Amino acid sequence: MAGTAGVGASPKIRGYTDKQSVAQGHGLRFCIANLSGPDVLQLPIRIVRLGLDEPTVALGRATARPHAIPTHRAWEGSNWEVGYELDVGRDWTSGIYAARVGEGTADSPDIFFIVRNARPGSTSPMVVQIPTTTINAYNNWGGASLYGYNSSSSPASAVSFNRPQYFDAIWKRGYGFADEWNARIKSFVRWMEAAGYVTDFITNNDLHEEGELLLNYQLFISIGHDEYWTREMREHFDKFIASGGNAAIFGGNTCYWQIRFEPDEKTGTANRRQVCHKKADSDPVEDPSLKTVTWREVGYPENRSFGAGYCDRVGAWKGSGEPKPFKVCRPEHWAFYQTGLREGDAFGNDDEETLLCYETNGVDYVMDGGRPVPTGKDGTPMNYLILALAELPDWQAPGNAAIGVFTNVLAGGTVFNAATTDWARGLEPCVQHCALLRTVTAKMTRNVIEHLTPARYACERVTIDGGGISHVYRPRSSDRPAAAGMAPLTSFKVYTAPIDADLVPIHRFRIGPPVIERLSQSPARRGWEPDGIPFYAYSAPADDRIPIYRVRFDDTANRRHERYSSSRSVAKGETLAGIAFYAAK
Repeated sequence: MAGTAGVGASPKIRGYTDKQSVAQGHGLRFCIANLSGPDVLQLPIRIVRLGLDEPTVALGRATARPHAIPTHRAWEGSNWEVGYELDVGRDWTSGIYAARVGEGTADSPDIFFIVRNARPGSTSPMVVQIPTTTINAYNNWGGASLYGYNSSSSPASAVSFNRPQYFDAIWKRGYGFADEWNARIKSFVRWMEAAGYVTDFITNNDLHEEGELLLNYQLFISIGHDEYWTREMREHFDKFIASGGNAAIFGGNTCYWQIRFEPDEKTGTANRRQVCHKKADSDPVEDPSLKTVTWREVGYPENRSFGAGYCDRVGAWKGSGEPKPFKVCRPEHWAFYQTGLREGDAFGNDDEETLLCYETNGVDYVMDGGRPVPTGKDGTPMNYLILALAELPDWQAPGNAAIGVFTNVLAGGTVFNAATTDWARGLEPCVQHCALLRTVTAKMTRNVIEHLTPARYACERVTIDGGGISHVYRPRSSDRPAAAGMAPLTSFKVYTAPIDADLVPIHRFRIGPPVIERLSQSPARRGWEPDGIPFYAYSAPADDRIPIYRVRFDDTANRRHERYSSSRSVAKGETLAGIAFYAAK
């Protein structure tokens, strides 16, 4: 029997997608059920992009087929029929989207999904990961999660993505995508949009499946509660940092549990079943390093990758403990630029900006010269610079929260760790009051993003042998507004001989003082206004400047490379040479 929800009717509609994300220009299927009766319902469906506004990007009609409310092991997958197929436009902006089925006529929560950039890194130097595996772990739809507190009997050892990612009153203390969105993700997304930052979005599932994905970006961002990682995710992240990529962990309790993906038991679809036994002897896998227990138990503590981590008496869980402030340890660090904070000052514990609310990343440390330094006993890199510290002795799981940063000594990749699940709480007041840098959190977030995506300031020159091409000059900038003196993304190819009538000479020259370096089609002269693409560098530091370094090295093919970067750190085999410049912010 087919029908349409009428006036006064309130059918119980639930749904999920066949994958957690979809690339631009590809399709996504929605599995939708009517849990309140025998009718097959035809309902309107509206697709919106979430953020500062909620623009409608698609409209259609969805079919909800009748299914009974599951009573037996439904956390292992629902296997509902496809009720709507969405063709994602090639021009849809990467971001977080929601499908709204039967608005105004049905009990039907949003069905969330992520749209990925089909050409990763083509529009932004940074990518934000949405913690879909953590949402799935806490989600108890069907009667169980990976936790005992909200499971009907005992916690499950595996849960499926093929079920609604939604809190439903049928089961106690539920948790779903909307809960994480409202608690931790929404404020970050809204602030980023208001601040004018363009970013791509991915899910944990994408990081698991695509080993080269992060290599398209300068900065990887993890937000909120990103607790559950597969071995593949961890390896792909570590490879990114080892290649010189940067990361900002605007969250806490990051990468605590090792999980694995398996095919869904009902459909056979790969990577739709999330496994975490949490006890080594319960996991049938033979390789001890692949047991689904904490990363610390398999000998690879999360601190090694992220600087700080969650372990006994280091990271903390609030329980009934009161929120505490962070206290500044190293106010001279670039992360505190324009905050006005001094050593010992407290922040993150007022009505607008309460940052320590749930779980943290901490560090085992000792005091040295009046400042905390890591012991390394918990796996924290010895060069992890503790920038701010919160002691949490009265929390239910006591420990600390240690904001900090460290750099991969071989490749120059930098990791910043905000050390709390609720960092984004400090961003929402900025959006509400239309004051983007109202809070310390906002200023620090700005500083981290700007420092770890130096594309707005840095130029690179790469020497290439073969094919007559001797150099490529490329200002490394995104589609965001360029800094003073910088131009949008463009490349020059400089040939060693005039093999084409259209070719013109490209010159690199210097004017000073102050030192100015430019790329142009004309030789330099004092006071000259460039025809081509310039960059400007100062010979002395100032409060509104960041250092730019020129790095040279020779690779195995004896090719010389030069680059301009905001990082002093260099990859293996490189040496610092030339002049340290300062670029205006």
